Amino acid sequence: MTTPKPQFWIVAGPNGVGKTTYAFRHIKAVSGSTRFVNLDEIARGLSPLDPSMEQQRAGRVALELTRSLIAERRSFSIETTLSGKTHLRTIAAAREAGFAVNLL
Repeated sequence: MTTPKPQFWIVAGPNGVGKTTYAFRHIKAVSGSTRFVNLDEIARGLSPLDPSMEQQRAGRVALELTRSLIAERRSFSIETTLSGKTHLRTIAAAREAGFAVNLL
């Protein structure tokens, strides 16, 4: 019996298109996982009154969490605009770890 591949779901799109709204409503049903890495929500948790103050720190936390989930081979989802090269490296690392990568 083979172990199913862990799933890496990417909810992508430009700012303001409704990625977070979609994810909160549908990602559990689509992905089968409740692990959702969202930089804005992490920043809100670090500084509820002014999340913009913690965007850089939230980015580091999100990256570390993503790396940990890949290392542990645990299915998860992220929200992103796919700007920059960090996500390309994350996708490559996930594939190398045996993940199926899915784009929404």
